[in-house]
Amino acid sequence: MRFVHTADLHLDAKTAALACRAALRRGAVDGFEEMIRYARERDIRYIVIAGDLFDTPHPSAAVSGRVAELMKNAPEITFLLICGNHDAPDGDRYADIDLPENARLFGKTPEYFPVAGGGFFGCGFGGELPAEMPRHPGTTVGIFHGRIGDPDPRLCLTREWIERSGLSYLALGHLHKMFGPERIGGTWTAHPGSPNAHGFDETGARYFFDVSIEGGAVEIRPVETGAARFWEETVDTSGLTYAELSAKLASAAAAYDEKDVIRFRLTGACAYPLPAAVEDYPNVAEIIDETTLPADSEEIAARPGLKGLFTKYMLEKIRAADGEEKRVREAALKLGWEAFDR
Repeated sequence: MRFVHTADLHLDAKTAALACRAALRRGAVDGFEEMIRYARERDIRYIVIAGDLFDTPHPSAAVSGRVAELMKNAPEITFLLICGNHDAPDGDRYADIDLPENARLFGKTPEYFPVAGGGFFGCGFGGELPAEMPRHPGTTVGIFHGRIGDPDPRLCLTREWIERSGLSYLALGHLHKMFGPERIGGTWTAHPGSPNAHGFDETGARYFFDVSIEGGAVEIRPVETGAARFWEETVDTSGLTYAELSAKLASAAAAYDEKDVIRFRLTGACAYPLPAAVEDYPNVAEIIDETTLPADSEEIAARPGLKGLFTKYMLEKIRAADGEEKRVREAALKLGWEAFDR
């Protein structure tokens, strides 16, 4: 038995307030198409989606229609799905979504779907797994949206249950980062993570699993997707002029794929206002200023003249502030220095 295991695609997700949001949403559906192409090219007959195919019970007609069309156009593949905690109001069935005949959606009541060489046992979000798994001939693959020890009982699995299950493989969803594979008793468990990232809390490469089970042996191959990736890079501004920093940011941004999304975190001590806008860097979504004032700020404040008086006044205001107000006043001080130096 061979199948693709994925989960947590969250198609039609709003994906934060990013300028590239629309492109990311389109790219997520393109990634699903890429996964289907991968399976077809390798004659893989099953794609397991362990919950949260969509981000909402009511995805747009354009997105849900496109997904159904992609499934329908791959009739040789059977899509085995369960509802997650995002995409169904009661965990049992999708609302307003018509799936093609080659898609099998498991409900809250655990169900078994036989295939050549074994079968798939699925239970949607909020369903109650049987205390003892029924035994079936051949290889049995479980599909569940949750994790071991989750505080929410609707998402919780126990090691004891997995050890007793008799499953060869347990395809899990809910975690957005790859976790496992881990063997518990005679059962391999794994979270592939989301194949497409949704924000800067999901940085780095994204994957789905290509799983083969033969003669009791389980092989799990992570396959990196071509979806846009989120990256965060820290840049030290110490000792750089504004022009040097701008060139460094441009060079760093160019090193990533044009469809990736980057956030720069600027650190170090600097005496000039930093770039907050990202227009000059098309794939940079955010620049965070965590720099500090130069060590000689107090010395500047003690100098005679307007620049010294201005610096002394602003340092007093900065010391009296915190949070965003402090950052704004530090930026104002740097702007003032720039004006005096001109």
